[in-house]
Amino acid sequence: VNGGSGTLFVTGCNLRCAFCQNYQISQCGLGKELSIEETVKLFFALKEKGAENINIVTGSHAIPFLATAIKQAKEAGLDLPICWNCSAYESIEALEMLKGLVDIWLPDLKTLNPMMSEAVFKASDYPPVAKKAIRWMIKNTKSRFITVSDKTNPKQTKEKMLSGVIIRHLVMPGRLEDTILT
Repeated sequence: VNGGSGTLFVTGCNLRCAFCQNYQISQCGLGKELSIEETVKLFFALKEKGAENINIVTGSHAIPFLATAIKQAKEAGLDLPICWNCSAYESIEALEMLKGLVDIWLPDLKTLNPMMSEAVFKASDYPPVAKKAIRWMIKNTKSRFITVSDKTNPKQTKEKMLSGVIIRHLVMPGRLEDTILT
């Protein structure tokens, strides 16, 4: 790793996006099953390799398991920010299980059109669920940054996020009107 994000892709997904860039992982079962203990060890292995955060990708369908693993890792001394990299398709009850465990929320906001969300990822309720989830993330997370020296140019500094919310908003070709928040 040597800097950057220590990424853990979770096999499976709670959406079925027609354009998924991780299709083999999210829909074809690529990956292997880990115990909670193995997951905790993986977090520490990523840290030892120089990861600046633990980036959990598409973990929404495994929140109880991952919340337990994150909690155990933090109790064992893991001091890296935990990044929750998701589709924003989580219930508030599921997000509550991650409260105080996730530092950085990285949700994708894919569309606000229910007909498009049904056609493209088989979830007509995606827009209201995603809006509610993102609002919860913002309400429950204080943004914190630190200034660090740039490793490639020590005379320059950059801001590094320790906690907060970064929303990636997808605009599908020809569908700009689907991005307007109501």
